[in-house]
Amino acid sequence: FSGTTVAVSADGADSSASFKVGDDVFAVNWGQNQHKPSQGPLGGAFAEYITIPTSALSKKPAGITHQQAAAVALVGTTAYECLFDCLKIQKGSKVLILGGPTAVGSIAIQLAKNAGAWVATTSSPRNMDYVKSLGPDLISNYREEDWSKHDELVGIDAVFDAVGESGAFAKISAEDSKVVKQGGSFVSIASFDAGFEPNAHKPRFDFASFFCLYNSSKVQDMLAADLSDGKLKVSIDKEFPFSREGAAEMIKYIESGKGRGKNVMNM
Repeated sequence: FSGTTVAVSADGADSSASFKVGDDVFAVNWGQNQHKPSQGPLGGAFAEYITIPTSALSKKPAGITHQQAAAVALVGTTAYECLFDCLKIQKGSKVLILGGPTAVGSIAIQLAKNAGAWVATTSSPRNMDYVKSLGPDLISNYREEDWSKHDELVGIDAVFDAVGESGAFAKISAEDSKVVKQGGSFVSIASFDAGFEPNAHKPRFDFASFFCLYNSSKVQDMLAADLSDGKLKVSIDKEFPFSREGAAEMIKYIESGKGRGKNVMNM
């Protein structure tokens, strides 16, 4: 979400000294990093007002819109943490990002390229031009070829499954697979095939697991700075009105699988 601060509490241990009424802020309202926290405010953003700890907030730079800030918060944080916390991507790394046109995948491609990595991704023909604009080094048309047999995808450092591709982990963990080097990494945000214990597949994979983001205002600050400086683009597919009908229409559109990038609800 992204919006304007209307009240700041001075109670409790959560410091609010750096925020004041009238500040434009944005964040992932993840509910204390839990789906159902035992105490404190719940997560979510389909609301006119949100209660959230100031430790989870970031100030929105004047150079980006509320729509951009709201759109980048969750997907950008997810992409960043998967790439750099889970997969340890750095300059010179080789990474395959499954689902290049997706909201998370499109941000991940840009972040990995900005870090100096070699980036491959997958796309359908319909989204090929859009994905090319993000700057990957290689795009595999998954409707016409099996990326796991691509000549250039041999001995890479990591695979980031941003789309929940069926059988992706089985492909790279097969005994005869040469896609990921020994001791490489795999992370998925939409498939449980690798399980939930990152060390369970050692020594074949140094890290292999499902992953769900955690709140990080530090990451949000970096994403906002990159957006403001033009180093990062967030694709906003459609915008919907803040109403019961608008919410239903947006969810229906997302579930259709026809969109790319993020959808935003305006109030």
